[in-house]
Formats: sequence, C-alpha cells, structure tokens
Amino acid sequence: MSVIVPFNPVSNANFQFAPSLDGATYTAIITWNAFGLRYYINLYSNQNKLIFCQPLIGSPPDYNINLAEGYFNTPLIYRTMPQQFEIG
Repeated sequence: MSVIVPFNPVSNANFQFAPSLDGATYTAIITWNAFGLRYYINLYSNQNKLIFCQPLIGSPPDYNINLAEGYFNTPLIYRTMPQQFEIG
C-alpha cells in the first residue's frame, strides 16, 4: 500500500512533506531552481543533515522511477499526472 502526497507547488514557497522511508521519517523539501528551471527534491535526516538533492524526475503512468534508488529500499515516486508523490 502506497502513501499518496499531492504536490501543490506555490511559486514563492517551498513544498515540504515527511516521508517514511525504511522505517524512519525524513523531511523532504521540494525547491524550485530558477537557473535550472526545474524542481529539486532535497531529503534531510532528523538531524537536519542533507541526505541527497536531485532533480525531480516524473514517472509516466506505466513506469516507476524511484527517486530514492540507491539510498532506501522504500520507493519514492513522483507522478506527473496527477501531480503526486507515492511512498512505499
């Protein structure tokens, strides 16, 4: 069963949510990079240590791109349609 987090970006603020990955809760902050003209996902530990930062890559409906691949066993997927994150 997946946890669904709707992604509702606002042009002047970061988007934040708390995914549970491999049994621990982290802070995910989605930022807009004006230079790169795209969103980035920044994942922080409970001690506010940056774990990873990478471009937000959207998955099409029939394919899963795991943003946390190589870091966690729990999948973290961003769907472009509808704009949402799927965790687990």
